[in-house]
Amino acid sequence: MGKKTDCSLIYILLSSAILTLIAACAGAPPSISQLFWQVDVVRDLDAEQQHEELTLFLMIDDADGIEDLDEVLLIHRDQELIWKIRPNEMRRVQREGEMWMGVNGIQMNDRSPLPRGQYSVEVTDRAGEKDESEFFMGRNIVGHLRGDIDTGLFPDLDLSSSVITASAEEQISIFFYDPEGNFLRSETIPVDSFSQQDLRQWRESDIGSVWLHSYKAAEGYGLVSGPFRITE
Repeated sequence: MGKKTDCSLIYILLSSAILTLIAACAGAPPSISQLFWQVDVVRDLDAEQQHEELTLFLMIDDADGIEDLDEVLLIHRDQELIWKIRPNEMRRVQREGEMWMGVNGIQMNDRSPLPRGQYSVEVTDRAGEKDESEFFMGRNIVGHLRGDIDTGLFPDLDLSSSVITASAEEQISIFFYDPEGNFLRSETIPVDSFSQQDLRQWRESDIGSVWLHSYKAAEGYGLVSGPFRITE
């Protein structure tokens, strides 16, 4: 009897240890604490056309670390559309001590306007745990895109005179790419601060092209133009 009781006790202890180990391995689910999205109208100088793109950035909390993330899905259920984003495709940006992860350039395959309505964002970790957040893209946002926006409203770079212009914006964001088209970095500068020296430094570095981004605060969307080829 004594031996049987000892074996039962051992079994109970082992079962408890296994359950504890399983719970520890399961980890904590990811959590979307904040979400930022913005529609941009892109003037593609190579294609000589305009189209819409979506910028999406998330602040994700995960006790197991950001490296535990498996994928991010952007879903428009009414239109049955899904964009799959891998964590290694997302840029990490520090803002006021907080880490944001996201992507630019989400668009329709045919470059038609993005569908309006409800969007869901699902974040899944390697254990299959997930969190979801939503946002609504109203029809009032860039609702006039059936017709092209006046090209004079887009930010522009005159390489011959080293002048950046942007319609009434005080600051402009510059996105830098290498000659192969890989993203390098971005920075925000006052519109009137760009000079011939800046252009000279760009050409002496590994920069192949730049894109310019300005934000129309009153209208609630961004204007993007490029690529501007830096190499002479």
